[in-house]
Amino acid sequence: MEDKVKCYNCRFFIRQDTGYSNYTVIETEIGCLKQVWEDMDESYSWRTTTKEHPFWKQAEECNHYIEGEGIWLDVDGEVDLYDYDIDLVKLAKEQGRF
Repeated sequence: MEDKVKCYNCRFFIRQDTGYSNYTVIETEIGCLKQVWEDMDESYSWRTTTKEHPFWKQAEECNHYIEGEGIWLDVDGEVDLYDYDIDLVKLAKEQGRF
């Protein structure tokens, strides 16, 4: 069984697609709403990094990790922010994510 303590399983994980439309996504920027890992700009490569890459161990060392669904913003703006926890949306707005 795969270890679930990973940033992408944390409620503070945010993904933001960029591109021309939802059908032509160029990259997905990732980040931490708690801004614990400011170097989390691996973009779409976070899915393909080797298991030795520091990205995979960040959540294990994080005091803010809470398992849950983060925010995933699409290119076309079709994501309904009301589907997400209001506190997460406030954090993202404060950081200028949308």
